[in-house]
Amino acid sequence: MTSSAPERLITDHRGTRYGEVLAVFAEGDRFIAHVYGTQLLNDCPAELWAALDATAIAGELGALIVKLNGPATGCSTGWARRAGPSSRCSTTSPAF
Repeated sequence: MTSSAPERLITDHRGTRYGEVLAVFAEGDRFIAHVYGTQLLNDCPAELWAALDATAIAGELGALIVKLNGPATGCSTGWARRAGPSSRCSTTSPAF
């Protein structure tokens, strides 16, 4: 019997500590959020995470706002698809 499930490209990440930097930009009448994560980079060391300044990062990136999300512990056992740096999600919701 063959499985239709995609092959996992990256495995064994349940319980991995990570952090994310979420930056929100205005593009015309939409808001665009970019997410930068430490997944597969490092385990989000406490001393490096504590040194991040959301306001300074927003200024450097030209973002409306930056939210630091983490550190957190991942619950994914792996990923089946790779996301490139141009992967984007956007919304026109005024509540965003």
